[in-house]
Amino acid sequence: MFSEAGPIFSVRVCRDRDTHRSLGYAYVNFYQQDDADRFNNVFVKNLGRDMNDEKLIELFGKYGPTVSVKVMKDDNGKSCGFGFVCFERHEDAQRAVNEMNRKELNGRLIYVGRAQKKPLQLGPSLRPLPDSPKKSYFGLFLTILLENCYSKV
Repeated sequence: MFSEAGPIFSVRVCRDRDTHRSLGYAYVNFYQQDDADRFNNVFVKNLGRDMNDEKLIELFGKYGPTVSVKVMKDDNGKSCGFGFVCFERHEDAQRAVNEMNRKELNGRLIYVGRAQKKPLQLGPSLRPLPDSPKKSYFGLFLTILLENCYSKV
């Protein structure tokens, strides 16, 4: 699914420290910034503690088909106040950002923007070998419902 945007450098599935179960999101790192820009992941913050995945789908589903929707939760299952919506099409993501950013939701102004991409800070095991050409790698935080997609990983 992600390789359609361009060559992938690495993928890191985020897991619970104790149970090693997927947390429902991952980091996908591309070789080129342009490839990372093709993805349609939207970051939403200042959500209420009662927000859940279903409510976020209800809010953003009207802008177009989504690949995944994820509200980040604390250990008690309550919203941490932010989440991610990954749209199938860039145009839908852009329209959602334009129409939903700074909209009032239950007495709170929510922030909606494109998920931030930044150069990947490579750990020792991922750094290029000393004799290899230096490259920049660009990361993109993507939410995917990994429990459903890769339950056997």
